[in-house]
Amino acid sequence: MLPIEQRPVLWLGWPLRDRRVVLALMAVWVFNYFDLNFTMVESQRYDFVELNPVAKQVLGSPQGLAAYKLTLVAFGSVILLAFRRERVAELSAWLLAAVYAYVIVRWNIYYAILVECLNDPATNVDPILGFLPAT
Repeated sequence: MLPIEQRPVLWLGWPLRDRRVVLALMAVWVFNYFDLNFTMVESQRYDFVELNPVAKQVLGSPQGLAAYKLTLVAFGSVILLAFRRERVAELSAWLLAAVYAYVIVRWNIYYAILVECLNDPATNVDPILGFLPAT
């Protein structure tokens, strides 16, 4: 491996590994934003179940949930940025981005199933009246 002075640099003057770690963390922040919004929107539904036990405790307070998620991602980002020149930090950042990408794919599947279920008349029948409520 080349010494850091001889490694190729980019527009910001950062070596390539530094840039890749920052890029992966930017993806993590974007995915975290969408995950937070999806969680907050769906937490208003009566049939939504949060599987994360810690997030479940703060789900009643939107500010608490946002603070929890943002604090965790910020703390992890600071650690990975501090070690951004290390290979393990780059691998960790990309692994974290991949896990968050998987979470977003799961949200997409959840919404696809939710739309299908909400359009199914059998799931929208009022259990007391026995027919579709008038809209």
